Amino acid sequence: MSWLEVPAGVEMPTTTTYERAVKRRKAKFDAWYESQYIEPTPQEKYNLAMQNYWSTKEHNEKVNKRRAKRGLEPLPMPEKPNKRDYMTEEGGNK
Repeated sequence: MSWLEVPAGVEMPTTTTYERAVKRRKAKFDAWYESQYIEPTPQEKYNLAMQNYWSTKEHNEKVNKRRAKRGLEPLPMPEKPNKRDYMTEEGGNK
């Protein structure tokens, strides 16, 4: 609704670019703060371990292809994380 369509005496909400930017920055900071200072759940810890596993595995596969062409020993592949190692009684999941 533009200011032309507003009846007299009714205030339009202020939505300036600056105020929207402040809201975005506050939301971004809140998300960062929570990720830094709130203990992750066991599921989040497991998800991070799996992300690390997959990225390391992909990297080592690429490197091992190059090493094989040069006749070098391949890098060891990482062990896949076991979900039950991350789900403990303290975390509420088992």
